[in-house]
Amino acid sequence: MKKKILIVANVQVHLFLFRRNLADELIANGYEVVFLAAEDEYGTKLADMGYSTQVIKSLNRNGKSIFEQFLLLFEFYFTIKKIKPSFIFFYTIKPNLYGSIAAKLLKIPSVMTINGLGQMFESKKLFPILKQIYKIACRFSKATIFQNVDDLNYFVANNLIEKSKAILVNGSGIDVEAYQPQNNFQKNSAENFSFILIARLLWQKGIQEFVDAAAITKQKFPQAKFILIGSMEENEQSGVTKSIMDNWLKKDVIEYLGWQNDTKKIIESSDVVVLPSYYREGIPRTLIEATALGKPIITANSVGCKETIVDNFNGFLVAPKSTKELIVAFEKMLSADRSLLQNFSENSRKIAIEKFDVKKVNAVYLNQITAR
Repeated sequence: MKKKILIVANVQVHLFLFRRNLADELIANGYEVVFLAAEDEYGTKLADMGYSTQVIKSLNRNGKSIFEQFLLLFEFYFTIKKIKPSFIFFYTIKPNLYGSIAAKLLKIPSVMTINGLGQMFESKKLFPILKQIYKIACRFSKATIFQNVDDLNYFVANNLIEKSKAILVNGSGIDVEAYQPQNNFQKNSAENFSFILIARLLWQKGIQEFVDAAAITKQKFPQAKFILIGSMEENEQSGVTKSIMDNWLKKDVIEYLGWQNDTKKIIESSDVVVLPSYYREGIPRTLIEATALGKPIITANSVGCKETIVDNFNGFLVAPKSTKELIVAFEKMLSADRSLLQNFSENSRKIAIEKFDVKKVNAVYLNQITAR
């Protein structure tokens, strides 16, 4: 009888975008795999592709009441008990915290993945509470996998986890065979050279700095294109709302393509991938994709982002929140000759192969199932 492995995240789109490769690797190694997450439109896509999916109904990413948390813990307990997995991989905050506790109560070995601390790290009220729950979850998990060394060191230094149980991987990994460079910078830099930023449009992702730097850069390089892709926010305190976006578009500084599922094709058609984020990232997927596709990168010297770049090797590193340094980086790219851009491209590809090959990342997860 095949061992059943459960892979859990907050929403099905997360599983569709980031965990199918791990599931395929597990299946190829003789395991049965079940996905568990809150339901969205990607559940049908996963089912159509032949994956086994289950739904956790009370998982609300924004729910904060004590009643909701207890309800979620109970549902995790009874859902996992019904599925009867031999081993569980948890991703994202609430599955990590409550799923790990439920797994421990059911005596099922599990591993958490900390894929960035995000906004919760900035909350002076919420994070101290989450730290204590994480400390319990880390103790209950067989191991905890971190996607960058800063998060790992933070958890160890703050006694949230024993160092022997903390494991480092380079993000979620990427299929370097499926993601291959497609162009060699044949076009002239004055002819619609494009900078693309793909992210949820939170201020902490450096969106305002990107737009401000674009406005100034276009005064000198009017044909340069600056493109934003990502979902907008409803609250202007947290990010870009529709009214803010409409105002930007009237000024004809940026282009906005909304939320796009297929970022691969979009990155292929761009010249430089930008993410000036000071959000507490794991390692951003778009930057990993950019390295694999051989794109020069401009990103901030911040947690998670800096893992994808060597300054002046495959792009330019800028200080967080620095519009001035972004402008300099934009102008350097626009003034660069084809040979420098090609070197950046080839070096990004080297970084992808050395650090982000999904086979190397998946090997760490597979090893956890059999490791003592």
